[in-house]
Parts: sequence; structure tokens; C-alpha cells
Amino acid sequence: MGERNQALKILERNGFDAYPLEDLKGYVVRLDKSSKYAPVLKNSVAYTETAKDRIFLMKDLAAVEEAIQFGAEIYDGDAGF
Repeated sequence: MGERNQALKILERNGFDAYPLEDLKGYVVRLDKSSKYAPVLKNSVAYTETAKDRIFLMKDLAAVEEAIQFGAEIYDGDAGF
């Protein structure tokens, strides 16, 4: 927990508003591996792959909405973020 608090303090000192989430539901989206993904990747904070999908943790709900416009779907599985 100390590392998390330290990271939050660093973000605040540098002008960022941070709102830690315990539940990532609604912030994780998936794209088929054959899809173009650069527009989704640019608004993500983490990324992983499975055999069929690319899975992204998005920075905010606006980024989720934009990803959906590019063909992404909300992901309900365990992405390991």
C-alpha cells in the first residue's frame, strides 16, 4: 500500500488528478487480433494479448467510449491487470 500512496503523491505533485479504482469492470476492452489497434492503444494504460484478442486497460470512460467506436468491446474476463 505504501508504493500506491507514493505514486498518488507523485501524480498529485505533477498536476494529475488520480482516482484509484478497485474494480476495473467497464475500463477493460478487447479487440480481435486482426483489428487495427493503434487508436485504442494510445488511450490505454496497460495492454496484454491472448491467442485471439488484444486486451486494453483504458485510462478513463471517455477512452472506453472511443475504443468502442473503433470496434472494441467491453471485456469481462480476467486480464491480469
